[in-house]
Amino acid sequence: MVSRILNRKLVLTAFGVFIGVSSLSWLQPANGAPEKSGDGEDRRDTKGASVQSKVNKSTSILHAAEESVGKQMWKGFGLADGSLGCAASLSNVLALAGVKYARAPLTKVVRHKLVNGPIKASEHVIKAGGDGPIDDATVSKVARPGDVLVAFMDPLPRGSVGPKAHCGIIGPNATVFTNDWNDGIWKHASIHTYFDSYRHISVIRLQ
Repeated sequence: MVSRILNRKLVLTAFGVFIGVSSLSWLQPANGAPEKSGDGEDRRDTKGASVQSKVNKSTSILHAAEESVGKQMWKGFGLADGSLGCAASLSNVLALAGVKYARAPLTKVVRHKLVNGPIKASEHVIKAGGDGPIDDATVSKVARPGDVLVAFMDPLPRGSVGPKAHCGIIGPNATVFTNDWNDGIWKHASIHTYFDSYRHISVIRLQ
C-alpha cells in the first residue's frame, strides 16, 4: 500500500515538472529567431546586412573625376577661358560627387571650404617647400585616390592665387586629374606634369 502511494507521488511530481517546463516554452524564441527587447526591437548585431554601409566619399570623387576627363569643367564661373580654371573645374567635379558646398574660382577658397565644411576632412602634406620634384614615395604613403590636391607657391595660411596656385584630384599610381591650363580640358596625367613646380602641396581627404 505504501509503495503504491509513493509511486503515485512520483508520477504526479514528474507530471508537474513536465507541465511546468511546457508552460515556459513560449518564452523561448522560435526557429532560432533573435531575442527581442522589451520594446520589440531586434537585438541583432548592428554590423548585419540590414544596416546600410556608409558611402565612401573618396570613391564618389574619384568616379566623378574619371567621368569628367576630356571635358571643359571650368565653365559657370564667369571666366574668359580655362587657363585659370583649375579651381572652377575642381568645384564642378566635386559637385558631381555630391560635394556642392566647396564652389569657388580660387584654389585657396575651395580648400578653406573643404577643410571647414560639413563633411569631416583631414589635410596631409605632400611637399613643404623647395623647388625639387614631388617625392613619389611620399605620394604613395600619404595620398589616396579621391583625395583633393591643392598646391601653392607661398605657404598657408597666406597661400597663392592665379598661376601660383593649382588643384586637382589624386588618381591611382601617383597620377592626378586636373584642369590643363593650356587648353582648359580636364585631364588625367602624372602628378609631376602639373605639380612639381609648386612648393607647398597637400591633399584633403573627406571622411
